[in-house]
Amino acid sequence: SSRLLLNFSDIAFARMLGPFDAELNNVGTRGATVLKITNGSITFRKKRDSRNLPSAIDTPNGMFVFNRIEGFGETPKEIQVQNNRGNILLAVTAGSGKWIKDDISQDLQTGDFANIDGNSGQILVSQLPGPSMIVSPDPDDNFFPGFMKRGFNVVWQAMEGTSEYTIRLFDEIGTRQISLNEWYQSETNGIRIQNLPEGKYWIQAAPLNSQGLTGLWSDMLPFTIGGRVATTETCNNSTTPEITAKFVPFQEHNMLAGCVNGADPTQYNIIIYALTDVWWIQPLADNFQIPVAHDGYFESYINVATELYIMLVDKNFDNFPETITNRDGLPKMDNQFVISALTLNLR
Repeated sequence: SSRLLLNFSDIAFARMLGPFDAELNNVGTRGATVLKITNGSITFRKKRDSRNLPSAIDTPNGMFVFNRIEGFGETPKEIQVQNNRGNILLAVTAGSGKWIKDDISQDLQTGDFANIDGNSGQILVSQLPGPSMIVSPDPDDNFFPGFMKRGFNVVWQAMEGTSEYTIRLFDEIGTRQISLNEWYQSETNGIRIQNLPEGKYWIQAAPLNSQGLTGLWSDMLPFTIGGRVATTETCNNSTTPEITAKFVPFQEHNMLAGCVNGADPTQYNIIIYALTDVWWIQPLADNFQIPVAHDGYFESYINVATELYIMLVDKNFDNFPETITNRDGLPKMDNQFVISALTLNLR
């Protein structure tokens, strides 16, 4: 079960793992808000100070009270609370505060991981692992939209004693997390990111501790997806449907850039087969439709091959096999589904 009410205009995100039971309560004469977690796990990130946000997290094993950050800034506060069979674990990923249980009070800072000893009742504090800094890509790298079918690798520093990592993406720094597979999890210190739309992004990485709590986050690394790999292409300069294309190197990979001329680009996709031992659809068997821009431009990552067969195809037609064994089996121009075709010899 899940039960939670939050003001998401002021919260960067609240990640919940169920079964989850929580409620917001107003306490005190000023109506301060407390988020009471009865069951489940939550990662709770406050974007800034606000009267509309909880000032404390209440659990069956005590209450964590946020320290107030003066001013109306963008400094985040982020904690994790995990209810592990009644054992409450609390980790402070950003910010500071005080965990209060009965007459015990423990100050906690960024990087502190705390739980209550079952025998003594004392609050025990240790350190979260991290940060694990991102080493690739470089800050402010730009990736072309056509390259994102292949994608790029995000690599971060491996940490001794850590067997699992997590990374997260934001589309606007410090505000909203992108819902892409929720959070990426990896048992190695790298992961490939694919199929992001054009835009500005920020990415962070962190190791997980043995209890599955997220360690300290790396600095946010910015990157952009946008632009064109071939900036000099001029398209739609013909009245007869045809395709022009050429190879453009990009980061030790091959990109194919081209133009659709003499046809309404909104009605068509580009489909490509590449010849090696057989004809393979490009660039991926489950992601092969290459869009055409409003001005007729297209681009895509291409695998190594000796020959390409490039088709301008009606968007409503997508019945293409992953491989074709011989040249005679390639789809032919029929002026209905395949409007134009081009062969590029790469030998």
